[in-house]
Amino acid sequence: MQKTKLSTYVLLLFLSFLFSGCTTDDIVESNPQMVVEGWIESGGNPYVRVTTTIPISKEYQSTDSLDRFLLESARVCVSDGTTTAVLRGVYSKRYTPSFIFSTDKIFGVPGRSYTLTVDYENFHASAVTTIPEPVAVDSFRIEPVQGNDTLFHIRAFIHDTPTADNYYRFLVRDDEGRGSKEFLPAYLGVFSSSMIREGGVFVNQGRNNIAEEKTNSYFTCGEKVQFKLAHIDSEAYNFWRKFEDVASFSRVPTLSGDYTLPGNVTGALGYWFGYGVRAYSAEMPDYDSLR
Repeated sequence: MQKTKLSTYVLLLFLSFLFSGCTTDDIVESNPQMVVEGWIESGGNPYVRVTTTIPISKEYQSTDSLDRFLLESARVCVSDGTTTAVLRGVYSKRYTPSFIFSTDKIFGVPGRSYTLTVDYENFHASAVTTIPEPVAVDSFRIEPVQGNDTLFHIRAFIHDTPTADNYYRFLVRDDEGRGSKEFLPAYLGVFSSSMIREGGVFVNQGRNNIAEEKTNSYFTCGEKVQFKLAHIDSEAYNFWRKFEDVASFSRVPTLSGDYTLPGNVTGALGYWFGYGVRAYSAEMPDYDSLR
């Protein structure tokens, strides 16, 4: 299993570095590595981002344009065991960064395995993932935050057996898109079946770890929200749980110490995960209805 150094992870694409209190003796120069971010949902197509890490160097590096770390000419392929498709790189405002590889020739089916290969110059990476069966949210309700009747969270109820060893992740998108039309990971939204209680599980606001210095985990009056419950495997759980732990205790998750993320890509840093998803919509009470 590939161990991903968080301090050089793909999210560095959005980070402006500020090195203070460092001497040249503190810096160990490193060579760039290829980074792969890929996923395929049940009922959806595969999506893959390919970048390089930003090498830490003694020399000054401008971050005015980080596009040079996108590997737009990489060859990205996905196979479902029957069909092998070459993914096409496109610019899309739906995703951040806006360049992403995808194809409509591969379709996510629960229980099916998908092999990803990525080639760029001397880099070669591969990974395999299987999409778990989607699990439904039995019901959910919108509740005001204690002590504040203009902020809300969603309480979702999921029927699962605590000893089933199932793993989940909430993804959230609001009307404004919070700077992106992409579903964002819900704040503290990774959990296992052993963590599900009769009182339900909270669905919090989506978190953009780089674009936002401060994260409000609640929803506001009149906000229309879409959220997904993603059934994930143990590899995805371990990866996102570790990332969530680091991000929760760090102002800048990409420069938060010598942490490791347990990626599943061979030959590169990163991940390739399958998600079995169910999607839902909710609307927070508007201000007038609370008066």
